[in-house]
Amino acid sequence: MGKADGQPLLLLALEEYFSSPSDDVLRRLFDTCNSIPIDGMPTFTRNEKILLRSSERKDLLVEKYEDELSRLYSTDEGGEGRRTRQSSASSVVHSVFEKDRERKERDPMALEKSLPRDTHWYETKVEFIGVKVPIRIPMTTFAEDVGEVRHF
Repeated sequence: MGKADGQPLLLLALEEYFSSPSDDVLRRLFDTCNSIPIDGMPTFTRNEKILLRSSERKDLLVEKYEDELSRLYSTDEGGEGRRTRQSSASSVVHSVFEKDRERKERDPMALEKSLPRDTHWYETKVEFIGVKVPIRIPMTTFAEDVGEVRHF
């Protein structure tokens, strides 16, 4: 791991900008922020967000993450598209867990990478100037919220 691993993205960008002040650094930061992978991020309703805010349980609404994973991982035999809604949700989730089990046999850390440690956050990574930066997106914020995010 490099010295910069784990530093906030904006801090890395500032350090890069101070070492070589140019518009290119700002362009790369903009491109990096817009390329944050959110493919597996679930969408919560207002009531679900309120429920998450009021609870400290880290596994609350984990089924929303499972549903999103099943949507991402379920493809037809040819791998050309996503499975239709005709199959029941439980069989789709079961197939995701089967795929996760198979991946875990090949890579023991694969299952832990799939489901979140804390459903209050969506965790992902993005690469900036060769450094993988962890990103935690709060799942309980509303459009009208202003200010710091409360950490659990």
